[in-house]
Amino acid sequence: MNIATRLAGNEVVIIDGAMGTELQRREVPLDFEIWSAAALLTHPEVIRDIHMDYLRAGAEIQIAATYNTAPHVINPSSFNTSSQELTKTAFRLVREGIDEVEPAHPVWIAGSISTTVESRRKEMLDVSMLRDSYTEHAQTLAEQGCDLLMLEMMLTHDFAMDLDFQCEIAAIAKQTGLPVWAGIALTRAESGTLHLQDGTEESGEALKTGIKALLSEGVDVAGIMHSEVETTLPALDLLEEYWSGPVAVYPNSGRYKRPHWYFDSLIEPGQFATAARQWAQRGVKAIGGCCGLGPEHISELSKTLGRLS
Repeated sequence: MNIATRLAGNEVVIIDGAMGTELQRREVPLDFEIWSAAALLTHPEVIRDIHMDYLRAGAEIQIAATYNTAPHVINPSSFNTSSQELTKTAFRLVREGIDEVEPAHPVWIAGSISTTVESRRKEMLDVSMLRDSYTEHAQTLAEQGCDLLMLEMMLTHDFAMDLDFQCEIAAIAKQTGLPVWAGIALTRAESGTLHLQDGTEESGEALKTGIKALLSEGVDVAGIMHSEVETTLPALDLLEEYWSGPVAVYPNSGRYKRPHWYFDSLIEPGQFATAARQWAQRGVKAIGGCCGLGPEHISELSKTLGRLS
């Protein structure tokens, strides 16, 4: 069964939870230059173990640890490796996890493509360089045999790469012929205004323009990701103004101060599952977790959706 057929069914597809913050919680250091991608070199066994824990928790979509492995992130870094090598390692680890667990439920592997700019936040990157980088990254992911491409942190910011180019990433990903899911990360101000997650409240109109442009590139699934749980419902209201296709949700919980995640305000698994039930009731087709949300959250989600006893 392909992922499109699965989405057309009545049951919600369960996505896995966070990788980077789960690495940190397991005392794996994160890096200022390439964040969680460093663990592919230093702690590959922990990445494999995390995949296994999500599989046991009922996750059907496993997102390979390629969030930070694009050429424009890895190749100029101080690490003695390449984008392609790290991407291949990420896929090897997720497949080893699947082989070890042998889950009874179907599993699809997603290749992560993000707008991450951990070490290059203070410069506008050259668009032609970025276009080449994302094209190479998408092709490498496709060559590794993934089932879909997960675009993450779309429209998060307008530094390092402008919003027009971020929308172009969807078109680049579509060239592989794989299904493309676009995850939009946003923030709600105290006034209730939704805006770019790393932008000011005044970036609300830019967010709306960006959503319309991004979704016009022919993505297969649109999603709200890496946004606070309580922001998700109003974000879905906004998304529905521009999108009538399948929707995915995978929020975060906690707070970030580069390069670390802080778990002091983490939502309890039961509360997360209760919120997820609301999203499912309004027709969301795929649900999982982002930063801060680990295997215990996905396990509780699976139980709430009737997948685990």
